[in-house]
Amino acid sequence: MFEYDKRLDRLSLIRLYFFFTYLAVLVNGYSFFANIELSGVVMTLFSITAFLVYCLIYLIPSYALTRLVTLISGLYLRNHPSERARTWGLRLIYGTAIASTSILQCLIFADKTLFSLFRMHFNGFVWNLIKTPGGITSMGSDSSSDLTYALIISGFILFQVLLFVTVLKWKRLHENWKSFFTPKRSIAVVLLVLMAMLGERMTFAVSHLKSYEPVLYAAQSIPFYNRTTIRHWAKSMGIDTTRTEFQMKSSSVALQYPLNPLVVDPPEKPLNVMWLVSESWRWDMLDPEIMPNTWAFSEQAHRFENHYSGGNGTRMGLFSMFFGIYGSYWFSFLEARRGPLLMDVMLDQGYTMDASTSANFSYPEFDKTLFTHLAPENLHESVLGGEGWERDRELIGNLLERLDERDQSKPFMGFMFFESPHARYYFPESSAIRTPYLETFNYATMDLENDIDLIKNRYINSCHHLDTQIKRVLVYLTANDLMDNTIIILTGDHGEEFMEKGLWGHNSEFHEEQIRVPLVLWIPGEGTSIVQKMTSHLDMASTIGPLLGITNPVEDYTLGRHLLTGEEREFTVTSDWNRLGFIGKNYKATYPVSNVALMTQITDAHDTPLKDTTPFYDEHKEDLMGVLQDLSKYRK
Repeated sequence: MFEYDKRLDRLSLIRLYFFFTYLAVLVNGYSFFANIELSGVVMTLFSITAFLVYCLIYLIPSYALTRLVTLISGLYLRNHPSERARTWGLRLIYGTAIASTSILQCLIFADKTLFSLFRMHFNGFVWNLIKTPGGITSMGSDSSSDLTYALIISGFILFQVLLFVTVLKWKRLHENWKSFFTPKRSIAVVLLVLMAMLGERMTFAVSHLKSYEPVLYAAQSIPFYNRTTIRHWAKSMGIDTTRTEFQMKSSSVALQYPLNPLVVDPPEKPLNVMWLVSESWRWDMLDPEIMPNTWAFSEQAHRFENHYSGGNGTRMGLFSMFFGIYGSYWFSFLEARRGPLLMDVMLDQGYTMDASTSANFSYPEFDKTLFTHLAPENLHESVLGGEGWERDRELIGNLLERLDERDQSKPFMGFMFFESPHARYYFPESSAIRTPYLETFNYATMDLENDIDLIKNRYINSCHHLDTQIKRVLVYLTANDLMDNTIIILTGDHGEEFMEKGLWGHNSEFHEEQIRVPLVLWIPGEGTSIVQKMTSHLDMASTIGPLLGITNPVEDYTLGRHLLTGEEREFTVTSDWNRLGFIGKNYKATYPVSNVALMTQITDAHDTPLKDTTPFYDEHKEDLMGVLQDLSKYRK
């Protein structure tokens, strides 16, 4: 049985072992700190502190598990005192400490390797790709790689064993440790660590509040960094929450967009751009009965019948459309206040910029992403208010008036974001082509299961009203002889589901109903077509960019292809806040790209889960590896 003083020795041994393991973790994970380009006292102190603190935090689960095993073993030995039980108890304690710290060292090594290759940390996306059958192969692993990984894992295990044996046998070290770490000094160390953690938390929170980019960038290098924010608290206390704009450009710190300097050969006669996007407009609403005017126009333009949004929500949908890159980049571009190159080029060429929304530009934060470089007077929201259809009518009328008053010697870019098809699905009685419909749309009292057909009728009616507002723009452009020099884009930010697969709305899954949208594209002199091949919002920037005079290869600034001349897609990619959707012709896969969601799902093209995922990985092994690389393509 353990004597009291011997228990203290065992605890002292465990603490000493974890102290030296902590030093080893610092060495193993040093590249996380080395990846940070230090600039300024605040960023440097934050980076050092965050690195030291998080390496300690990574050890907490292992230490807690070892202490738990120690406690359980001690309780067992009190009731079963024997030398054999004591020996096995010690082996269990020591084995737990060695095994758990070896696993930690392997995970840190894997994460830093991943970060060096793809500029992303170990997360749900990678974890599921590894643990799902066929996933490890899809990442490009072969037998030689497996052998190398096995040797590395064995090396870490051997190191931790030798470290433990050294600590166990070095008696003089024990004596010095116990004499130095008196109770008062131990308390002082704990307080110092807590102060460091508090300081690091507060530094990040204030930096986030004021958009101090060096600290925000440094935090991205720390695995599983917990982002503490105080914006809501500060606002409730009456503190100014306006973000401070710094001169340092994030493109020189965290982003590399475009990959090479932009080269533009402005066209002699630049084309106007009319970009009309509707909230929640799914593909099957572009129908001769529901939207006769838009349908008739699509017969004269290019209509894409297998087109996918880059997201199942507004942020990711519009971001992918204007930037041509995956929605998971949204957060980095938001923090960097980086706008799309299409907007930059049009501004440089003297376009009259005019953007309107029946929602607002600050939520989602389009005034800090898509239109961050547009002057406030070029961003127009509803003044009169009212329901979505009323705001749509007001803003379209105002847009057309401003086009009348513009400097006609300059090309223009007109953008409108319609709200009519957004829940609660807004329309005037004159637009009701589906009856009956749910007249009182009350979230608290409606019965979703019984009312869903009535709700969908509201949605169809709202799309019919949307058609009347699109018609107003088309009639104006025709009447003013602008069709021959104006690019027209008609599409949705994402789709909308009506319990076809058990869900309502959007932002929940990558079902067809939530991500498939209409696309009608009019390019003067480019003829007409009905396009059946798979296309994506990601393809928009690579199609419009050359028309504005961008001569760079599209790979420099987009992950898309030319909608009319590009090669046929075998898959596309869509996103939401925490996940990435891989959309193939025969299969779909959902992968987490943050640590919030940790599950993956493989389905067929009709969203039915697969029992055997091997065919999916066999078909898309190289594609998945390419997507993984593209997730970090525009990051330094």
